[in-house]
Amino acid sequence: MIGVRLENELVERIAHGLLHPESPVCYNLVVPPGFGEDRLAEVLAAKLKNHPQNPLVAIISADQIRNVDSYACELFDQWNACGAGLPSAPPNTAANRITQFFDLIPKGRPAIQILTRFHRILDVFDASFLGDLRDRERAYLVRSVCISPHGYDELRQRWRQRGHFFCNSDYGWTHHVELVEPVDLDAAVKVAANMDVPEYLAKLIAGWTGNYPEPFATVANCWIRMGRPNPTTKVQLELRREAQKSLRRFVKWIDPGETSTYRDAVLALEVDPNEQESILRLNRHPWRGVFLNNNRVRADQLAAAIVAEYLLPAGEKTPHKIGDVDLWTKGAALYRGWKFALAQRLLAIRCESGGLPGYLAILALHSQIMAEVYGGEAEAPMTDCNWDTACNALRKARTQIDGLRLGQENSERLIDRYEEFLKFCEKVQKARTDNSRIVDVLLGICKRRLKSAAGVMCVTGRFKSAASSLTMKHVSQYE
Repeated sequence: MIGVRLENELVERIAHGLLHPESPVCYNLVVPPGFGEDRLAEVLAAKLKNHPQNPLVAIISADQIRNVDSYACELFDQWNACGAGLPSAPPNTAANRITQFFDLIPKGRPAIQILTRFHRILDVFDASFLGDLRDRERAYLVRSVCISPHGYDELRQRWRQRGHFFCNSDYGWTHHVELVEPVDLDAAVKVAANMDVPEYLAKLIAGWTGNYPEPFATVANCWIRMGRPNPTTKVQLELRREAQKSLRRFVKWIDPGETSTYRDAVLALEVDPNEQESILRLNRHPWRGVFLNNNRVRADQLAAAIVAEYLLPAGEKTPHKIGDVDLWTKGAALYRGWKFALAQRLLAIRCESGGLPGYLAILALHSQIMAEVYGGEAEAPMTDCNWDTACNALRKARTQIDGLRLGQENSERLIDRYEEFLKFCEKVQKARTDNSRIVDVLLGICKRRLKSAAGVMCVTGRFKSAASSLTMKHVSQYE
Protein backbone atom coordinates (compact mmCIF):
# COMPACT_ATOMS: atom_id res chain seq x y z
CA MET A 1 0.00 0.00 0.00
CA ILE A 2 1.19 3.51 -0.74
CA GLY A 3 1.78 5.55 2.38
CA VAL A 4 1.12 9.20 3.17
CA ARG A 5 3.07 12.30 2.28
CA LEU A 6 6.48 12.49 4.01
CA GLU A 7 5.55 9.48 6.10
CA ASN A 8 9.04 8.75 7.44
CA GLU A 9 9.47 12.34 8.58
CA LEU A 10 6.00 12.30 10.17
CA VAL A 11 6.69 9.12 12.13
CA GLU A 12 10.11 10.37 13.18
CA ARG A 13 8.64 13.68 14.37
CA ILE A 14 5.92 12.01 16.45
CA ALA A 15 8.36 9.50 17.97
CA HIS A 16 10.74 12.32 18.89
CA GLY A 17 7.95 14.28 20.58
CA LEU A 18 6.66 11.30 22.52
CA LEU A 19 10.11 10.32 23.78
CA HIS A 20 11.58 13.74 24.44
CA PRO A 21 13.61 13.34 27.64
CA GLU A 22 12.53 16.65 29.21
CA SER A 23 9.23 17.75 27.67
CA PRO A 24 7.38 14.91 25.93
CA VAL A 25 4.09 15.64 24.16
CA CYS A 26 0.98 13.73 23.16
CA TYR A 27 -0.54 13.80 19.68
CA ASN A 28 -3.81 13.90 17.82
CA LEU A 29 -3.03 12.27 14.47
CA VAL A 30 -5.79 13.17 11.98
CA VAL A 31 -6.18 10.37 9.43
CA PRO A 32 -9.15 10.68 7.04
CA PRO A 33 -10.98 7.43 6.16
CA GLY A 34 -9.07 5.47 3.54
CA PHE A 35 -5.63 6.69 4.61
CA GLY A 36 -4.62 3.50 6.44
CA GLU A 37 -4.82 4.41 10.13
CA ASP A 38 -4.16 0.82 11.24
CA ARG A 39 -1.04 0.58 9.09
CA LEU A 40 0.19 3.96 10.32
CA ALA A 41 -0.32 2.84 13.93
CA GLU A 42 1.76 -0.28 13.28
CA VAL A 43 4.53 1.73 11.59
CA LEU A 44 4.67 4.16 14.50
CA ALA A 45 4.63 1.35 17.08
CA ALA A 46 7.52 -0.41 15.32
CA LYS A 47 9.51 2.84 15.31
CA LEU A 48 8.92 3.37 19.03
CA LYS A 49 9.75 -0.21 20.04
CA ASN A 50 13.14 0.05 18.34
CA HIS A 51 14.04 3.24 20.19
CA PRO A 52 16.93 3.07 22.71
CA GLN A 53 14.60 4.23 25.52
CA ASN A 54 12.77 0.89 25.15
CA PRO A 55 9.28 2.31 25.76
CA LEU A 56 6.17 0.31 26.59
CA VAL A 57 3.91 0.49 23.52
CA ALA A 58 0.29 -0.58 23.07
CA ILE A 59 -2.13 -0.14 20.15
CA ILE A 60 -5.73 0.00 21.32
CA SER A 61 -8.60 -0.05 18.83
CA ALA A 62 -12.28 0.56 19.50
CA ASP A 63 -12.91 -2.88 18.02
CA GLN A 64 -11.01 -4.48 20.92
CA ILE A 65 -12.76 -2.93 23.89
CA ARG A 66 -16.30 -2.83 25.29
CA ASN A 67 -15.82 -0.63 28.36
CA VAL A 68 -13.15 1.04 30.47
CA ASP A 69 -12.31 -2.23 32.22
CA SER A 70 -11.64 -4.14 28.98
CA TYR A 71 -9.57 -1.17 27.83
CA ALA A 72 -7.39 -1.45 30.95
CA CYS A 73 -6.95 -5.21 30.51
CA GLU A 74 -5.91 -4.83 26.86
CA LEU A 75 -3.58 -1.94 27.62
CA PHE A 76 -1.77 -3.71 30.43
CA ASP A 77 -1.54 -7.01 28.54
CA GLN A 78 0.22 -5.26 25.66
CA TRP A 79 2.53 -3.33 27.97
CA ASN A 80 3.38 -6.55 29.80
CA ALA A 81 4.25 -8.11 26.44
CA CYS A 82 6.93 -5.38 26.29
CA GLY A 83 8.28 -6.56 29.67
CA ALA A 84 6.55 -4.07 31.96
CA GLY A 85 5.95 -6.58 34.77
CA LEU A 86 2.60 -5.00 35.65
CA PRO A 87 -0.14 -6.86 37.51
CA SER A 88 -2.94 -7.86 35.21
CA ALA A 89 -5.96 -5.63 35.50
CA PRO A 90 -8.66 -7.75 37.17
CA PRO A 91 -11.94 -8.16 35.32
CA ASN A 92 -14.87 -6.00 36.38
CA THR A 93 -12.57 -3.52 38.06
CA ALA A 94 -14.40 -0.38 39.07
CA ALA A 95 -13.71 2.33 36.52
CA ASN A 96 -12.67 4.84 39.18
CA ARG A 97 -9.84 2.50 40.28
CA ILE A 98 -8.40 1.82 36.83
CA THR A 99 -6.47 5.06 36.72
CA GLN A 100 -4.54 3.85 39.76
CA PHE A 101 -2.90 1.26 37.53
CA PHE A 102 -1.09 4.03 35.69
CA ASP A 103 0.77 4.73 38.93
CA LEU A 104 2.25 1.20 38.74
CA ILE A 105 4.10 1.84 35.49
CA PRO A 106 7.83 1.28 36.05
CA LYS A 107 9.84 4.49 36.16
CA GLY A 108 12.38 5.10 33.42
CA ARG A 109 10.37 3.42 30.65
CA PRO A 110 7.97 5.71 28.80
CA ALA A 111 4.47 4.20 28.56
CA ILE A 112 2.78 4.96 25.25
CA GLN A 113 -0.70 4.12 24.01
CA ILE A 114 -1.78 4.51 20.40
CA LEU A 115 -5.57 4.81 20.29
CA THR A 116 -7.01 4.13 16.83
CA ARG A 117 -10.57 5.13 15.96
CA PHE A 118 -10.40 7.49 18.91
CA HIS A 119 -13.78 8.98 18.01
CA ARG A 120 -15.34 5.57 18.77
CA ILE A 121 -13.24 4.95 21.88
CA LEU A 122 -14.80 8.10 23.31
CA ASP A 123 -18.10 6.21 23.42
CA VAL A 124 -16.42 3.74 25.80
CA PHE A 125 -14.78 6.29 28.09
CA ASP A 126 -16.68 8.67 30.35
CA ALA A 127 -15.95 12.23 31.37
CA SER A 128 -14.40 11.24 34.71
CA PHE A 129 -11.99 8.73 33.21
CA LEU A 130 -11.02 11.08 30.41
CA GLY A 131 -10.18 13.71 33.02
CA ASP A 132 -8.00 11.21 34.94
CA LEU A 133 -6.23 10.25 31.71
CA ARG A 134 -5.58 13.93 30.98
CA ASP A 135 -4.01 14.42 34.44
CA ARG A 136 -1.70 11.44 34.02
CA GLU A 137 -0.62 12.57 30.57
CA ARG A 138 0.32 15.95 32.01
CA ALA A 139 2.30 14.18 34.74
CA TYR A 140 4.11 12.19 31.99
CA LEU A 141 2.89 8.86 33.44
CA VAL A 142 1.38 7.95 30.08
CA ARG A 143 1.75 9.40 26.59
CA SER A 144 -0.99 9.10 23.98
CA VAL A 145 -1.38 9.20 20.22
CA CYS A 146 -5.08 9.54 19.43
CA ILE A 147 -5.88 8.75 15.78
CA SER A 148 -9.18 10.14 14.51
CA PRO A 149 -10.72 11.17 11.15
CA HIS A 150 -11.00 14.76 12.35
CA GLY A 151 -9.24 16.86 14.97
CA TYR A 152 -10.72 17.37 18.43
CA ASP A 153 -12.22 20.78 17.63
CA GLU A 154 -14.06 19.42 14.59
CA LEU A 155 -15.27 16.37 16.56
CA ARG A 156 -16.61 18.64 19.31
CA GLN A 157 -18.41 20.78 16.75
CA ARG A 158 -19.98 17.73 15.06
CA TRP A 159 -21.07 16.17 18.36
CA ARG A 160 -22.46 19.29 20.00
CA GLN A 161 -26.02 18.52 18.95
CA ARG A 162 -25.67 15.02 20.43
CA GLY A 163 -24.72 16.50 23.77
CA HIS A 164 -21.61 14.30 23.90
CA PHE A 165 -19.56 14.81 27.06
CA PHE A 166 -16.41 15.32 24.95
CA CYS A 167 -17.81 18.69 23.82
CA ASN A 168 -17.32 20.03 27.36
CA SER A 169 -14.03 18.25 28.07
CA ASP A 170 -10.67 19.95 27.88
CA TYR A 171 -8.95 16.66 27.06
CA GLY A 172 -6.42 17.03 24.29
CA TRP A 173 -5.97 20.76 24.47
CA THR A 174 -2.22 20.30 24.90
CA HIS A 175 -1.91 17.61 22.20
CA HIS A 176 0.01 18.43 19.06
CA VAL A 177 -2.06 17.94 15.89
CA GLU A 178 -0.72 16.26 12.75
CA LEU A 179 -2.78 15.83 9.55
CA VAL A 180 -1.76 13.26 6.95
CA GLU A 181 -1.95 14.07 3.23
CA PRO A 182 -1.62 11.99 0.04
CA VAL A 183 1.72 11.23 -1.56
CA ASP A 184 2.60 12.82 -4.88
CA LEU A 185 2.22 11.06 -8.22
CA ASP A 186 5.85 9.94 -8.51
CA ALA A 187 5.74 8.22 -5.12
CA ALA A 188 2.50 6.43 -6.00
CA VAL A 189 3.89 5.21 -9.34
CA LYS A 190 7.02 3.93 -7.60
CA VAL A 191 5.02 1.90 -5.08
CA ALA A 192 2.72 0.62 -7.83
CA ALA A 193 5.75 -0.62 -9.73
CA ASN A 194 6.51 -2.93 -6.79
CA MET A 195 3.06 -4.46 -7.38
CA ASP A 196 3.90 -4.85 -11.10
CA VAL A 197 1.31 -2.23 -11.98
CA PRO A 198 2.50 -0.45 -15.16
CA GLU A 199 3.14 3.26 -14.97
CA TYR A 200 0.34 4.32 -17.33
CA LEU A 201 -2.22 2.39 -15.26
CA ALA A 202 -0.79 3.66 -11.97
CA LYS A 203 -1.30 7.22 -13.22
CA LEU A 204 -4.92 6.45 -14.13
CA ILE A 205 -5.56 4.96 -10.69
CA ALA A 206 -3.87 7.94 -9.03
CA GLY A 207 -6.19 10.29 -10.90
CA TRP A 208 -9.32 8.33 -9.97
CA THR A 209 -8.43 7.92 -6.28
CA GLY A 210 -6.38 11.04 -5.56
CA ASN A 211 -3.57 8.79 -4.26
CA TYR A 212 -5.62 8.03 -1.15
CA PRO A 213 -3.79 4.92 0.12
CA GLU A 214 -6.62 2.41 0.63
CA PRO A 215 -8.66 3.33 -2.48
CA PHE A 216 -5.47 3.23 -4.58
CA ALA A 217 -4.63 -0.24 -3.25
CA THR A 218 -8.22 -1.42 -3.73
CA VAL A 219 -8.29 -0.48 -7.41
CA ALA A 220 -4.79 -1.84 -8.08
CA ASN A 221 -5.67 -5.16 -6.43
CA CYS A 222 -8.93 -5.29 -8.40
CA TRP A 223 -6.93 -5.03 -11.62
CA ILE A 224 -4.59 -7.79 -10.41
CA ARG A 225 -7.54 -10.08 -9.59
CA MET A 226 -8.92 -9.41 -13.08
CA GLY A 227 -5.77 -11.03 -14.47
CA ARG A 228 -3.84 -7.82 -15.24
CA PRO A 229 -5.79 -7.05 -18.45
CA ASN A 230 -5.03 -4.27 -20.89
CA PRO A 231 -6.82 -1.10 -19.74
CA THR A 232 -9.51 -1.14 -22.40
CA THR A 233 -12.51 1.17 -22.10
CA LYS A 234 -14.49 -1.64 -20.46
CA VAL A 235 -11.72 -2.43 -17.98
CA GLN A 236 -11.27 1.23 -17.10
CA LEU A 237 -15.00 1.60 -16.49
CA GLU A 238 -14.95 -1.29 -14.03
CA LEU A 239 -11.87 0.08 -12.27
CA ARG A 240 -13.43 3.56 -12.02
CA ARG A 241 -16.49 2.05 -10.40
CA GLU A 242 -14.23 0.23 -7.94
CA ALA A 243 -12.55 3.56 -7.16
CA GLN A 244 -15.95 5.15 -6.63
CA LYS A 245 -17.01 2.44 -4.17
CA SER A 246 -13.73 2.65 -2.28
CA LEU A 247 -14.23 6.41 -1.70
CA ARG A 248 -17.66 6.13 -0.07
CA ARG A 249 -16.33 5.81 3.50
CA PHE A 250 -14.31 8.98 2.92
CA VAL A 251 -17.41 10.74 1.58
CA LYS A 252 -19.40 10.05 4.76
CA TRP A 253 -16.98 12.15 6.83
CA ILE A 254 -16.80 15.19 4.53
CA ASP A 255 -19.73 17.12 6.04
CA PRO A 256 -21.12 17.16 9.58
CA GLY A 257 -24.62 15.89 10.25
CA GLU A 258 -27.20 16.55 7.56
CA THR A 259 -25.25 19.40 5.95
CA SER A 260 -23.75 19.14 2.47
CA THR A 261 -21.69 22.32 2.13
CA TYR A 262 -18.43 20.65 1.13
CA ARG A 263 -20.00 17.86 -0.91
CA ASP A 264 -21.80 20.51 -2.94
CA ALA A 265 -18.47 22.28 -3.51
CA VAL A 266 -16.91 19.08 -4.86
CA LEU A 267 -19.84 18.62 -7.26
CA ALA A 268 -19.62 22.24 -8.38
CA LEU A 269 -15.92 21.84 -9.19
CA GLU A 270 -16.66 18.67 -11.14
CA VAL A 271 -18.79 20.77 -13.49
CA ASP A 272 -16.56 23.85 -13.49
CA PRO A 273 -13.02 23.27 -12.14
CA ASN A 274 -12.43 27.04 -11.95
CA GLU A 275 -15.45 27.90 -9.78
CA GLN A 276 -13.75 30.11 -7.21
CA GLU A 277 -16.38 30.06 -4.46
CA SER A 278 -16.18 26.26 -4.20
CA ILE A 279 -12.38 26.33 -4.23
CA LEU A 280 -12.38 28.83 -1.36
CA ARG A 281 -14.93 26.72 0.51
CA LEU A 282 -12.84 23.54 0.26
CA ASN A 283 -9.76 25.48 1.30
CA ARG A 284 -11.57 26.17 4.59
CA HIS A 285 -12.19 22.46 5.22
CA PRO A 286 -10.00 20.75 7.84
CA TRP A 287 -8.87 18.34 5.09
CA ARG A 288 -8.02 21.08 2.60
CA GLY A 289 -4.67 19.48 1.72
CA VAL A 290 -6.44 16.17 1.21
CA PHE A 291 -9.17 17.53 -1.07
CA LEU A 292 -7.21 19.84 -3.31
CA ASN A 293 -3.96 19.84 -5.19
CA ASN A 294 -3.18 23.18 -6.86
CA ASN A 295 -6.85 24.11 -6.38
CA ARG A 296 -8.05 21.00 -8.24
CA VAL A 297 -9.96 18.12 -6.65
CA ARG A 298 -7.44 15.31 -6.27
CA ALA A 299 -9.76 12.31 -6.73
CA ASP A 300 -11.63 12.29 -10.05
CA GLN A 301 -14.15 9.73 -8.77
CA LEU A 302 -14.96 11.64 -5.58
CA ALA A 303 -17.92 13.43 -7.17
CA ALA A 304 -19.31 10.12 -8.48
CA ALA A 305 -18.96 8.63 -4.99
CA ILE A 306 -20.89 11.57 -3.50
CA VAL A 307 -23.66 11.12 -6.07
CA ALA A 308 -23.86 7.36 -5.44
CA GLU A 309 -23.82 7.68 -1.65
CA TYR A 310 -26.13 10.64 -1.11
CA LEU A 311 -27.95 11.83 -4.20
CA LEU A 312 -28.99 8.65 -5.98
CA PRO A 313 -30.72 7.06 -2.95
CA ALA A 314 -32.60 10.31 -2.39
CA GLY A 315 -33.33 10.91 -6.05
CA GLU A 316 -34.30 7.56 -7.54
CA LYS A 317 -37.48 9.21 -8.87
CA THR A 318 -35.56 12.07 -10.46
CA PRO A 319 -32.92 10.47 -12.74
CA HIS A 320 -32.67 13.77 -14.63
CA LYS A 321 -31.15 15.52 -11.61
CA ILE A 322 -28.09 15.55 -9.39
CA GLY A 323 -29.36 17.00 -6.16
CA ASP A 324 -31.04 20.25 -7.17
CA VAL A 325 -29.23 20.49 -10.52
CA ASP A 326 -31.40 19.75 -13.57
CA LEU A 327 -29.06 17.88 -15.88
CA TRP A 328 -30.78 18.90 -19.10
CA THR A 329 -30.84 22.61 -18.26
CA LYS A 330 -27.24 22.68 -17.13
CA GLY A 331 -25.88 20.16 -19.65
CA ALA A 332 -27.53 21.78 -22.67
CA ALA A 333 -26.35 25.22 -21.55
CA LEU A 334 -22.78 23.97 -21.27
CA TYR A 335 -23.05 22.30 -24.68
CA ARG A 336 -24.43 25.45 -26.33
CA GLY A 337 -21.63 27.40 -24.68
CA TRP A 338 -19.01 25.11 -26.27
CA LYS A 339 -18.10 23.69 -22.86
CA PHE A 340 -18.24 20.15 -24.18
CA ALA A 341 -15.83 18.60 -21.69
CA LEU A 342 -17.72 20.16 -18.76
CA ALA A 343 -21.05 18.88 -20.11
CA GLN A 344 -19.51 15.44 -20.51
CA ARG A 345 -18.20 15.40 -16.92
CA LEU A 346 -21.53 16.55 -15.51
CA LEU A 347 -23.45 13.79 -17.26
CA ALA A 348 -20.78 11.16 -16.62
CA ILE A 349 -21.25 11.56 -12.85
CA ARG A 350 -24.88 10.50 -13.14
CA CYS A 351 -24.33 7.97 -15.93
CA GLU A 352 -21.68 5.94 -14.09
CA SER A 353 -23.56 6.12 -10.81
CA GLY A 354 -27.07 5.27 -11.91
CA GLY A 355 -27.83 5.66 -15.60
CA LEU A 356 -29.50 8.39 -17.66
CA PRO A 357 -32.82 8.85 -19.48
CA GLY A 358 -32.57 8.52 -23.26
CA TYR A 359 -32.42 12.20 -24.16
CA LEU A 360 -29.64 12.80 -21.60
CA ALA A 361 -27.75 9.73 -22.79
CA ILE A 362 -27.69 11.29 -26.28
CA LEU A 363 -26.50 14.62 -24.92
CA ALA A 364 -23.75 12.74 -23.07
CA LEU A 365 -22.68 10.97 -26.30
CA HIS A 366 -22.59 14.23 -28.26
CA SER A 367 -20.71 16.02 -25.51
CA GLN A 368 -18.08 13.28 -25.54
CA ILE A 369 -17.73 13.44 -29.33
CA MET A 370 -17.38 17.21 -29.41
CA ALA A 371 -15.05 17.23 -26.42
CA GLU A 372 -12.71 14.96 -28.38
CA VAL A 373 -12.87 17.17 -31.47
CA TYR A 374 -12.73 20.60 -29.87
CA GLY A 375 -11.01 19.83 -26.62
CA GLY A 376 -13.91 21.56 -24.87
CA GLU A 377 -13.00 25.03 -26.15
CA ALA A 378 -14.86 27.05 -28.77
CA GLU A 379 -11.82 28.61 -30.41
CA ALA A 380 -9.35 25.76 -30.03
CA PRO A 381 -7.29 25.22 -33.22
CA MET A 382 -7.91 21.47 -32.86
CA THR A 383 -4.47 20.52 -34.13
CA ASP A 384 -3.93 18.54 -30.91
CA CYS A 385 -7.17 16.58 -31.16
CA ASN A 386 -7.02 12.83 -30.82
CA TRP A 387 -8.84 11.94 -34.01
CA ASP A 388 -8.56 8.22 -33.32
CA THR A 389 -10.52 8.76 -30.11
CA ALA A 390 -13.06 10.98 -31.87
CA CYS A 391 -13.66 8.30 -34.51
CA ASN A 392 -14.04 5.65 -31.83
CA ALA A 393 -16.54 7.83 -29.96
CA LEU A 394 -18.64 8.16 -33.12
CA ARG A 395 -18.55 4.42 -33.77
CA LYS A 396 -19.55 3.78 -30.18
CA ALA A 397 -22.42 6.26 -30.47
CA ARG A 398 -23.79 4.39 -33.49
CA THR A 399 -23.90 1.11 -31.56
CA GLN A 400 -25.64 2.67 -28.54
CA ILE A 401 -28.54 4.31 -30.36
CA ASP A 402 -30.64 1.15 -30.68
CA GLY A 403 -30.62 0.62 -26.92
CA LEU A 404 -32.09 4.06 -26.24
CA ARG A 405 -35.50 3.38 -27.79
CA LEU A 406 -35.68 6.65 -29.70
CA GLY A 407 -37.93 5.43 -32.46
CA GLN A 408 -36.90 4.45 -35.98
CA GLU A 409 -37.05 7.95 -37.49
CA ASN A 410 -34.95 9.57 -34.77
CA SER A 411 -32.47 6.70 -34.71
CA GLU A 412 -31.96 6.75 -38.48
CA ARG A 413 -31.52 10.50 -38.47
CA LEU A 414 -28.86 10.33 -35.81
CA ILE A 415 -27.04 7.44 -37.45
CA ASP A 416 -26.93 9.33 -40.77
CA ARG A 417 -25.32 12.30 -39.03
CA TYR A 418 -22.86 10.07 -37.22
CA GLU A 419 -21.85 8.56 -40.56
CA GLU A 420 -21.35 11.99 -42.09
CA PHE A 421 -19.29 13.22 -39.17
CA LEU A 422 -17.31 9.98 -39.00
CA LYS A 423 -16.28 10.24 -42.66
CA PHE A 424 -15.01 13.75 -42.03
CA CYS A 425 -13.05 12.70 -38.95
CA GLU A 426 -11.55 9.74 -40.78
CA LYS A 427 -10.34 12.09 -43.55
CA VAL A 428 -8.68 14.35 -41.02
CA GLN A 429 -7.24 11.33 -39.22
CA LYS A 430 -5.71 10.03 -42.46
CA ALA A 431 -4.43 13.47 -43.42
CA ARG A 432 -2.68 13.80 -40.07
CA THR A 433 -1.08 10.39 -40.55
CA ASP A 434 0.19 11.27 -44.03
CA ASN A 435 1.04 14.92 -43.54
CA SER A 436 0.00 16.77 -40.40
CA ARG A 437 0.41 20.17 -42.11
CA ILE A 438 -2.63 19.44 -44.26
CA VAL A 439 -4.80 19.29 -41.17
CA ASP A 440 -4.73 23.02 -40.47
CA VAL A 441 -5.99 23.73 -43.99
CA LEU A 442 -8.73 21.13 -43.71
CA LEU A 443 -9.91 22.51 -40.42
CA GLY A 444 -9.96 26.07 -41.64
CA ILE A 445 -12.08 25.13 -44.64
CA CYS A 446 -14.40 22.79 -42.79
CA LYS A 447 -14.98 24.56 -39.51
CA ARG A 448 -18.43 25.72 -40.62
CA ARG A 449 -19.24 22.17 -41.72
CA LEU A 450 -18.21 20.82 -38.35
CA LYS A 451 -20.61 23.21 -36.63
CA SER A 452 -23.43 22.20 -38.96
CA ALA A 453 -22.84 18.46 -38.59
CA ALA A 454 -22.67 18.62 -34.82
CA GLY A 455 -25.55 21.05 -34.54
CA VAL A 456 -28.05 18.60 -35.95
CA MET A 457 -26.90 15.77 -33.72
CA CYS A 458 -30.11 15.91 -31.78
CA VAL A 459 -33.48 14.26 -31.41
CA THR A 460 -36.90 15.80 -31.33
CA GLY A 461 -40.28 15.52 -29.66
CA ARG A 462 -40.48 13.87 -26.29
CA PHE A 463 -36.70 13.80 -25.88
CA LYS A 464 -36.67 17.60 -25.51
CA SER A 465 -33.85 17.91 -28.03
CA ALA A 466 -35.07 20.32 -30.69
CA ALA A 467 -32.34 21.48 -33.06
CA SER A 468 -32.65 25.00 -31.70
CA SER A 469 -31.73 23.72 -28.22
CA LEU A 470 -28.46 22.19 -29.38
CA THR A 471 -27.37 24.67 -31.98
CA MET A 472 -23.63 25.22 -32.10
CA LYS A 473 -24.11 29.00 -32.00
CA HIS A 474 -21.66 30.37 -29.49
CA VAL A 475 -23.07 32.03 -26.37
CA SER A 476 -20.89 33.95 -23.97
CA GLN A 477 -23.07 33.42 -20.92
CA TYR A 478 -24.58 30.18 -19.65
CA GLU A 479 -26.11 29.05 -16.41
